[in-house]
Amino acid sequence: MKDPVPHKKGEGAFLIVSDFISGDYGWLRSPDGKKSAQVLFRAGKDKDGYFTHENIIKQVTHAMKILQKHNSCDQHIFVFDNATTHRKHANNALFATHMSMSPTKKRNRIWSINVSDINEATGRVKLSPRGKQLKKHVHIADRRFADGTPQSLYFPRVIRGLGSSKAWLRS
Repeated sequence: MKDPVPHKKGEGAFLIVSDFISGDYGWLRSPDGKKSAQVLFRAGKDKDGYFTHENIIKQVTHAMKILQKHNSCDQHIFVFDNATTHRKHANNALFATHMSMSPTKKRNRIWSINVSDINEATGRVKLSPRGKQLKKHVHIADRRFADGTPQSLYFPRVIRGLGSSKAWLRS
């Protein structure tokens, strides 16, 4: 028998099904079967958008509520594969792949991170008229020393034109 050959996805609906299963309890459901952690997601720019880390956090939060109510005596561990949505970090986290390998150019003195622009009302990624994800620049979040003292990664902004011999800082 010949090995199966993967085919490119054609036209038509694209559905993501995300659910949790346990060796002891089966599919994650309430005892009466009315509550479930299963998510059916119609992927695409004209559908539910794209399955992001926000969707995963919402799903896991719902799953934990079901477990706390019906199986609170047991310890539960959620295991995920290594998909990029499962490896999420804060958008403004200090992350080596976001950092410049060389000094920033004079016209772009402040280095930042390019992140997806999210619609606050819907929680979905904003798209251009051509369907491409829109991006925005954000500063990397401040860090903390071992004693908890905050450390900014940027110099304070200087207000220009307030005198050549003095530097006035914005508050």
